[in-house]
Amino acid sequence: IINPLLYALGIGSRDNPINLLTADYFWGLMIIVSMIKSVGWGSVIYLAAITSISPEMYEAAQLDGANRFHCAWNITLPSIAPTITVFLLLNISNLLSNSFEQFYILQNPANISRSEVLATYIYQMGMIERKYSYTTAMGLFESCSGIVLMLTANAISKKVAAEEMEFDKDPESMSQKELEKLIADIQKKMKKAAAELNFEAAAEYRDKMVSLKNMLRDIEK
Repeated sequence: IINPLLYALGIGSRDNPINLLTADYFWGLMIIVSMIKSVGWGSVIYLAAITSISPEMYEAAQLDGANRFHCAWNITLPSIAPTITVFLLLNISNLLSNSFEQFYILQNPANISRSEVLATYIYQMGMIERKYSYTTAMGLFESCSGIVLMLTANAISKKVAAEEMEFDKDPESMSQKELEKLIADIQKKMKKAAAELNFEAAAEYRDKMVSLKNMLRDIEK
């Protein structure tokens, strides 16, 4: 099925067909197979998350002159960010385990130099060579590494989410210290935007910072 398509693209020929199960093509094949395998389940989850977004938000954005890209960037992505985070955590926790069945089925002596991963190595050492204590230690290391990666990613995502929530918090409900911290954060963002020559964003940060400073003066009085 694949080789005739490659012939149509000018890759390979009937006299010299491409063996996709060799080491040269193995990683490209695995990436494509993994994408095809995960696109169905991912589409169902992300479509369910997108359909839960209120259509009124898109209508309001379109009235303000937003196009499809603006709606996707400023409404859709922030709204499905929790779903993206959950998928990220699940994938990171399984980073070392890989897809054992997928690698094991496509593995052969011609691509063993590229197809040997930790999961298949543990299986080879444990089930074929019967080094049970050795593979038990390796399996424990794999599980602990997955937990560490997941907890690290979770901590980073929580920190980023907390910073965004703090930035979007209503300034009128903030204390003096919270306002001072928010002003300092906005000032950093303004300097960064100016350094990137994004003067429109820098002007918005400047106006917001001026408004917050006036509010802080009123509190101090």
